[in-house]
Formats: sequence, C-alpha cells, structure tokens
Amino acid sequence: MRDVPAVNAEIRGTDIVYHDDVHLGIAASTPRGLVVPVVRNAERLDFAGIEREIARLAQRARDGVLTPEELSGGTFTITNGGVFGSLLSTPILNPPQSGILGMHKIEKRAVVVDDAVVVRPMMYLALSYDHRLIDGEQAVTFLVRVKERLEDPNGSCSRCERGYGEGVSDTVFDLVVIGSGPGGYVAAIRAAQLGMKTACVEKYPCSAAPA
Repeated sequence: MRDVPAVNAEIRGTDIVYHDDVHLGIAASTPRGLVVPVVRNAERLDFAGIEREIARLAQRARDGVLTPEELSGGTFTITNGGVFGSLLSTPILNPPQSGILGMHKIEKRAVVVDDAVVVRPMMYLALSYDHRLIDGEQAVTFLVRVKERLEDPNGSCSRCERGYGEGVSDTVFDLVVIGSGPGGYVAAIRAAQLGMKTACVEKYPCSAAPA
C-alpha cells in the first residue's frame, strides 16, 4: 500500500481521502453469517501480530460479542473464499473502501520453472477496485507487490534490529508453520481466524519487511 496508496483511499463527496493508517477488514465466517471485523493500524504489525489480532477478532465474532467500533472504519478488506473451496471469484467492494482483495483455494498445478515443468502450490488472487480512483496499472502493481511479498517475504528490515521474535520461546502454539511460503501464510491466517495460536518460522529472522 505504500507503493499504491490509492488502494487505501476513498472518495468522500468531491474529495479523495488518502489514509495514512491501514485499518484492515478481515471477512470472518460465523454461525450467523459473514462479518468483517477490522484490524486497526495493520501497517504497524508484523505477520504474527496480524495473526494474533485476527484470531482475537474471529473469536469475538464467533462469540457474537463484536462491538460496532470493531466492525467499522476499515480502509481495505481481505476475504478468503478459498476456505469454502472457491478457485476464483469476484469480491464485492465494501463502500466507501476503494479495494478488496480476494484469496482462493490453493491447489497444486503444473508450472514452468527454469524451462522445467514442476508441480507447485498455486493460488489465484483477485482485486476488485473502484475504477473512479484506481486504474488498471495501479491495480496490477498492487497485485504484483502482494505476489512478491507472499513468494519472498524475507528481507532486510529495521524490525530485526529491535528484537522481533524475542520472548516467544516459552509460548505454546496450536500450529507452527515452518518455511511458510505463499501456502503456509494462507494456512496460518486461516488457523488464526479459527482462534488457533499460530506461529510462522522462517529461515531468516524477519518476515515483516515493509511491502
């Protein structure tokens, strides 16, 4: 979103409002239907922090105790139809937001890597957007950035120097995903939505480099 700020913007009357903060709506399934609680200031959190907040909100959603404040104020939404078996869909915008990212089922497919046909886990991403604010170039750029971060989440990050990961050795997790990659992150996010305490373990010390 730093590269494509329009996806975190909205049209308000005759003005375009660009949000500095990312309040991330996460579609969550409950016995009463779909709700979209909001992860506040997601740009300040690493993957683990986002997962913990998703798990907390998802549990509150299942318990039916979400407050109006927890369901309002989102600036961008992510929905995952893949948990229901969807291979590809068109997510519907949640006004006044200008974008919503749809994630789908991961399946093994034959792809070409270095002139060889290999089997890889693949997932389609779909971005619905307000064309009054976002053009095709911006939409594709955003999707490419998401793809790059999912495929290669590691990298230099000032957070590594601040000791991220310290203090977790005594934590008991329900699920530990090792060498996450694109499939692992989706699995970890879904587990967090189901209320499981989840950890992603990478080769490098930080998977929270800015997108």
